[in-house]
Parts: sequence; structure tokens; C-alpha cells
Amino acid sequence: MCKHSWYDKRCKRRYGRKPNTRRERGLRRRDFGKKHIVHSIKTFDNLPSVGVDKDVEEVEMPKNMAALKRYIKIYNWYVNKYQLYRDKEYCIEMVMDKFGIKQRQTVIRAIKVCKYILANAPTD
Repeated sequence: MCKHSWYDKRCKRRYGRKPNTRRERGLRRRDFGKKHIVHSIKTFDNLPSVGVDKDVEEVEMPKNMAALKRYIKIYNWYVNKYQLYRDKEYCIEMVMDKFGIKQRQTVIRAIKVCKYILANAPTD
């Protein structure tokens, strides 16, 4: 048998799924059931919870709801990346690449607006 035969005696190239893969045999992935999580996130479980920072400066809210929703998406993405990398400047650059933002001031404004909303939200 030559190197291109996948259980084919005539040595023809066989395109597509190969016959002896786990997927072709109908088996689960070998890593099924394992959690794919960054190790640094696991260590956050033991940290004490911290309240919302109420000491924020007052900012002007965006005029329309679409801009506010976009700011919230930007802020959520920033917070998730900040939990992974713990570097503010790098996270702002990643958010700029993700959302196609050309000015970093837009990201900083989104962060300030969302922090202001969180600080002034009623707590139950």
C-alpha cells in the first residue's frame, strides 16, 4: 500500500473524511466532558467579592439607544478580556480591533458611561 491509500487496495487518493477517525466511527471527541478554561480564571473563585465602585465622575449619556447598546457590548467585551489579561491598554487595543473602532477615546467613553450606569443603578 502506498502512503495515499486509506484502506483502499488500489492506492487512489481518498478525499473527504478518513475512515478510521473517531468522527467517522461515530465516537465522541477524546476531550468530551473536559472544561476548556484558562487557568487564571480558575483562581478567581477564591477571591472575595467586591462591591460596585460608586466613586465615578458624571458623564453625558448617549442620545440614542443604539449607541448605548453598542457601548454596553464594548464594555462587556472589555471586562471579559480584562479578566483574562489584566492589562488595560492591551484590552482596549483588542476591543478596538474587535469592533473596528479607530479612536481609543470611543472605547474609554464606553467604559466610563457603563461604569456610571452601574454606579447609579438601584440596588435591591
